[in-house]
Amino acid sequence: MAGRFERIVSFLKLHYGLTKRDEPYWRDNADPATWPQALRDLLAQWKHRPVSRFDFLVDLETFLPSSYQYILYGMNAATDFAPIKGRYGEAALARQSFAKVAEAAREALKHLPPHRQLVEAYYART
Repeated sequence: MAGRFERIVSFLKLHYGLTKRDEPYWRDNADPATWPQALRDLLAQWKHRPVSRFDFLVDLETFLPSSYQYILYGMNAATDFAPIKGRYGEAALARQSFAKVAEAAREALKHLPPHRQLVEAYYART
């Protein structure tokens, strides 16, 4: 359980560390001095390579490697893929696919109601 707890803390600290929020709570938790050493080590590695399933002890993980990828890349963490770009021969195709997904998301957002309107409509039905 202690190992699981440590890894949950690392996952949460990853999120805190990448945030740009300026409230005291977020600033305190974004301080690298409060991060577990294992997280600092992984972040140093992930600057030069993508997250891998081999970065984790599967028996102790609550969050899958994809969860780390969602946080890292969803919050625009920089990974320099230049040294290993030869490993990813479909990079141009992937960029095109990501651009299509981003455009579809922008288009979908145009059709969503504002948050307050959505909440009020939900509670009007209950």
